[in-house]
Amino acid sequence: MPPWTPEWDNAYNTDKSWTWISAVWGANSIATGAPKTAGKWKVAPMPQWAAGEKKAGNWGGSSTAVFKSSKHPYEAAQFALWLNTSEEALTLLNEKAQLYPATKAGASLPALKKGVAFYGDQPIYDVFAEASTQVVPDFTWGPTMTSTYANASDGFKSAVSGKGTLNDALAAAQASTVQTLKSQAIPVEE
Repeated sequence: MPPWTPEWDNAYNTDKSWTWISAVWGANSIATGAPKTAGKWKVAPMPQWAAGEKKAGNWGGSSTAVFKSSKHPYEAAQFALWLNTSEEALTLLNEKAQLYPATKAGASLPALKKGVAFYGDQPIYDVFAEASTQVVPDFTWGPTMTSTYANASDGFKSAVSGKGTLNDALAAAQASTVQTLKSQAIPVEE
């Protein structure tokens, strides 16, 4: 089922979905989409391919833009600066929307040490802080990531509905990715 839909939220609210590998912003997605499940969730480190590894990745990101046509570009830029750097704004964004600061300085906010009620008062940001130290900084998304992600997502949906397996979905996504790369004259080692 497509994410961020009533069906998706319903799967969490009715115990049909039990887990989601997501970025830090996923904490708010579940809390707002599945309020009936408060206290039933915990945040855990990302599963690893090999025992003992400690690797994490980033998914998504945020930005604040000021349009050139803005009637008040200076004021808008000052607001953007305040929104993304002041302790007051970062604390509000965290407490109201479970957003995690993008700066190392923001990671020391007192609000991030508190337990989050929806997650059974677990201090979930400790997990995210640890994961942030495990991201490989020179990672680059592939040039066909949008189609790769869509193919994998379609395959996962099929597997969940009983039309194939997760291994089938991953194999098909890989084959499609290799074909797309080759069709764009991008060398592929197989």
